[in-house]
Amino acid sequence: MPELLARPQSREWRLLGAILGADWSANATHCWDHDLFSGIDWTNIPNLAWKHKIRPMMAATLREAGWPQAAAAVRPSIEAAERQCAGKAVCQLDLLQKLTKAATQQGLRAIALKGVALSLYLYGDPFVRESFDLDFLVHPNDFARFRDILIAHECESEASKRPLSPRQSAILKGFSHDEQFTHGPSGTVIECHYRLVTNPFLIRTDHDALWERRALVPLAGSNIAILGRDDLIHFLVVHASGHSWERLKWMADLVAIYRTMDEADLLRLRDRAANEDYLTLLDVSLLLAQSIASAALPPRVEKRASDNRRACDLAQRALRLTALELTPASIRRHGFVLRRIAFKLGLKRSARYFAFEVAFLLHRKKDWLALRLPDRLIWLYFVYWPFGYIWRRIRRNLA
Repeated sequence: MPELLARPQSREWRLLGAILGADWSANATHCWDHDLFSGIDWTNIPNLAWKHKIRPMMAATLREAGWPQAAAAVRPSIEAAERQCAGKAVCQLDLLQKLTKAATQQGLRAIALKGVALSLYLYGDPFVRESFDLDFLVHPNDFARFRDILIAHECESEASKRPLSPRQSAILKGFSHDEQFTHGPSGTVIECHYRLVTNPFLIRTDHDALWERRALVPLAGSNIAILGRDDLIHFLVVHASGHSWERLKWMADLVAIYRTMDEADLLRLRDRAANEDYLTLLDVSLLLAQSIASAALPPRVEKRASDNRRACDLAQRALRLTALELTPASIRRHGFVLRRIAFKLGLKRSARYFAFEVAFLLHRKKDWLALRLPDRLIWLYFVYWPFGYIWRRIRRNLA
């Protein structure tokens, strides 16, 4: 098949693709081609692993390769990052087990999204996938009781620190998809989702159907509910697209799932995606998996994805964005932020989707919490927004 996407040709990018396409299941063994580690600018590797959130995978790869001599200078930082990720995973595992056990005892419907639960499900190893926080999708009828469980386990709600009026809280809830908590003793962030993603016109959240199709992952003598395989693909594809594929750990997740599916499974998945209006985003994920991680696609799936010209265009844009060299500072720069916004606005050809995304930009929670205007002056938030945006850019440039 001719090359559809113009991908970067650097040695660092080649190593990244090999890592993303590897089998990271607990019992897998790797035989790394030593040519992968030649000609690499090793000073870029710690930042590349940070950017794509694959620091445990990067450390494991270099360790299995016997630590190439040229990588000696960056070895301390790579191993330190791996230890930091492992420490976070330990805290998350402990909290995940306690919260899900309490929820199960009360008969609550809480599904773990991403994080260490996904690492256990896909790889049989909670430490191989880098995880930021714990995410739960909670059935609306169970949300209040699950919130009580979090508070009982020393988790404090972000909203409880500086509560807004009921009216303003309701407005902001319409432009959010979760409530955030922080576990006091460990600092672990817990996101309690009431829908899968922020924009309800990008992906529909049918809590009852998702719970009915859930999969179970064993942990410490109990079972953790996660999304079923097809629902998980649906969620990961849309979630990664919403973040303009800036973190390629999602690609490793999708490659791990696609590896278990045959042509009939993938064609059926495309039919569902067409019915639920996210076929272009699914095809983008397939094209990127083939281009970045050298994932082999069945012939008919490859042909149909490559014939989707809009998916090809969107995949090329995603590839350009994901290949940018970014740092913790540059990721907030004006140009990159605008490119991400433009990418997200083009994910779906829907007036309602587009209108929601534009309105979302005007509902920045930090502004509402900082200004704390009375309800009768809510309209002033929208007058303030452009000035607030300009002031934030000025402060960041000065910093």
